[in-house]
Amino acid sequence: LMRAFRPGRGDVVIDCGPFLGFGAIRIARDAPEGRIFAVEASRECHTLLKRNIEVNGAANVVPLHRGVWNKVMELDLETTFAQDNSLVAEVQPGERREKVQTLTIDGLVAEQKLDRLDMLSPTLNGAEVEWLEAASDTLKRLRPRIRAAGWYLRGGQRIADLIRPVIERAGYDVFVGPLGNVMALPRERT
Repeated sequence: LMRAFRPGRGDVVIDCGPFLGFGAIRIARDAPEGRIFAVEASRECHTLLKRNIEVNGAANVVPLHRGVWNKVMELDLETTFAQDNSLVAEVQPGERREKVQTLTIDGLVAEQKLDRLDMLSPTLNGAEVEWLEAASDTLKRLRPRIRAAGWYLRGGQRIADLIRPVIERAGYDVFVGPLGNVMALPRERT
């Protein structure tokens, strides 16, 4: 399973909630001929993300200051310290709020004219449900691998348990780790 998620030289990846970009920069090194779209909602984290990309010479990482949701709109991002930020107050109530414009995965894929997407990696602190609602065309057409953070709770249920059946209905085999990490591969690749 881990081998299936190792980035290839030309992989195209959408990393949602990259925080300061450590993962995106690591992927960029493994995929020097690819592109990594790093979509970060927090203004402060996005500023540091851009700086890390520049300092590390990761020219194939494209930083985007947006939230990821099921439609394009302006939302309140609940913010606290470091990466404890969420568009879902139930999951992570913030000490303060900042307005953020959202995008959808299907919209980003269309806007960037992507005809290839190798991996989707949402770590959205509870917004994985909404992320998935507006990614159906991308999952159907481009069949990316999915690695999602599923350990947060919404309505008393783990995100992993909420998104697993939706991903399975899209034709994926889904593996959920004991802590809620979700890894999914298109059935035709397993």
